[in-house]
Amino acid sequence: MRELVRQRVFHVESVSPEAQLVGDIFDDGETLDQLCLMSGGHMRNLMLMAQEAIKQTTALPIGKKAVRLAITKARNTYRNAVYDNQWGLLAKVWQTKEILNDEAHRDLLFNRCILEYRYIDDDGEIVCWRDVHPLLRSVKEFQAALDKLET
Repeated sequence: MRELVRQRVFHVESVSPEAQLVGDIFDDGETLDQLCLMSGGHMRNLMLMAQEAIKQTTALPIGKKAVRLAITKARNTYRNAVYDNQWGLLAKVWQTKEILNDEAHRDLLFNRCILEYRYIDDDGEIVCWRDVHPLLRSVKEFQAALDKLET
């Protein structure tokens, strides 16, 4: 994910080719890593949050506060995509890393509240697992549904 950010940043004409991604563009590695982690591995989310962080910055490097605000804005977008009756489904997905093949789960998958990851196992088989988008994990409604599920 860092490499995607690096490639995008250095396509901007005003950025010096000698600039360092960490230090010159982002204040430190933790700031950049937080942005990457909160994207859930989804390139579009990463680029949208990076763009929002840049909008919140008057001068480089991009700091933690700008990245936190970009993450908060993205989190609110995702929060608004979840209906009240879906928080329990998300909590169950977080717990099992699986979804049912029904409309409710598919809606959450298609709006990227649930992310699907694929990898090839040692036998050469494609394995899928799902998880709740990292942006939603700290939302109070999700935490309440998770608490309810665990009790």
